[in-house]
Formats: sequence, structure tokens, C-alpha cells
Amino acid sequence: FRDSRGYLVGRDELIGDVAARLKASAHHHIEALHGESGAGKTVAAIAVAYELFTDLPVQLFMQGSSVAQLRTELARYARLHISGIDENENDDEIVKKAREHLARSTGWLLLVDDVGPDLQGVLDLLPVNEAGARVGHVILTSQGRSAWPETVHATEVGKLGTDESMAFLGGDRGVHADVLNDPGINLREFVERDLGNLALDVALLKNALKGIAPDAKVPNDRGHLTEAAEIVGRWRTATAESLEAAQDMSESQRRSLRRRMGTVRELMRRLESSCEDDVWQAARSLLAMCSVLDPAGVP
Repeated sequence: FRDSRGYLVGRDELIGDVAARLKASAHHHIEALHGESGAGKTVAAIAVAYELFTDLPVQLFMQGSSVAQLRTELARYARLHISGIDENENDDEIVKKAREHLARSTGWLLLVDDVGPDLQGVLDLLPVNEAGARVGHVILTSQGRSAWPETVHATEVGKLGTDESMAFLGGDRGVHADVLNDPGINLREFVERDLGNLALDVALLKNALKGIAPDAKVPNDRGHLTEAAEIVGRWRTATAESLEAAQDMSESQRRSLRRRMGTVRELMRRLESSCEDDVWQAARSLLAMCSVLDPAGVP
């Protein structure tokens, strides 16, 4: 994993605590990061992995949305990393070999992302030693649950505070200060009221805004402020229209809809308005916004 902390703010204590607990356990420990969709669980888990790279240098990322999905991931791991696998072997045998291989190995961290409803089924697939005890260091990410097994240390990843959202927007080659502080755009109100300070939504908004005036040197050039206001205005309008017919939605579902509508319409606008000379920049924006990556890191 690369360092994901450029897309984190207000998570230092959480990341440090989770990393410390994993590091303190010599043989086995399971951490779970839970919270609503878009809270930043996966990015926080990757940041923990980055902190532990010296101690646990073999780091694996697998999807855990279902038991079947995790079995597929384990089988893929076996085919890639275990010699002598017979392609004609059935999946049960290949998954068994993957678990046995990990159980015999040391220095690894397994990140199982987006664990679905069958948590126990996922836990049952984790490696065990000959005595049947679980081994290895594991981070799970999952949406909120009412209860966790005693064998899992669970930490909630909540929403950002408004000050944290604003710091996130402005940090790490972020949104131009003129846009960030303009009272007409009022980003502070927008991230608090419309986006609910949800980390993923703030990250997507940052990528929508950060390229407007990265090198503006003329104080009285207000064009970038107009463009930023138009972007925020479109996000507000697009999502408001869609939410009118969605009265029975939960607040988390509403936030998810705002995210999709605001982001997708902005991407469509950028691509439709781009000419041959700047289509590459539009494509970079699309990749950055969809992946929540730093545009400088997009190939």
C-alpha cells in the first residue's frame, strides 16, 4: 500500500491506536473498522497497514462482501503464490491450501474489505493453526453492526467535524484559498449541511474543485470563484431534484445519492465540455474523482 494519509484528516489517533494493538500482538489479532458507506474506513485501514509495513511487510488486500467472494480471493492468492497448485483441483482444496500457507507464514497482514452480512462466515475462513486457533493479523472493514464477537476489536469510523472537512479541502495541494474562504460559495455550510461531513463526499468535492485555480497569482481574477460556485450550485440542484421523489430514504441513502448524482453529473459536464486540447485533463479528473486519488498519482 502507498501512503494514504493525504486523504485523511482527524484520523491520526484512530490509526495510531489500531496499529499499536496489531503491533502489540505477536501471533494473532483482528481489528474491525466500521461505519457508514463513505466514512473512510478503507482509506483508514490502508493507512494502518502503511504504519505497520516494517513489522508486517507481507500485506494482502481481499474483498469480503460475501463468503463466496473471500473464497475466490483466497483461491486467487493460492494460484499466484503457492507452487505446485493443480488447476484441476477443486476450489475447496485450493482455498484450504491458501489458509494453510498463511498459517505457516509470518509477518503478514490481511485486510478484508467491505465485509458483508455473514461476518461469522468470513471469520471462519481466516487461517488457523494445527490446534484450530486463528493466527495472523487481520483488519476488517464493514458497515455498522449492532454487535461484534469478543475476538474482534471494533472501532467506529465516524464522520468528520466541519473544521476537519475544511482542513481536508485545503490541505495537500488542495482547494485554492480564495475558493475555500469565499462567503458567496460558503463551502463550510455546504460540507456540513449538504454533504454531512462524510469523508468520501468531501474528498470527491475536493477533486472537483482543486484544479480550478492551482496557480492563480492575480488577486483580482475572480473567474475561478465563479467556476467553483457553479460546481457547488450544480451539485445542490442535481441532488435536490433527485431527493424530492425519495422521501422514504434513510439519511445514509440520501448521502449516497447526493454523492452519485453530484459526482457523475460533474464528470459528464467536464467530458462533454472538453475539446481535443484538454480532454486529457478531463480524463485525469474523472480518474481522480472516481478513485478518490491524488491526480498527481494517476498514470
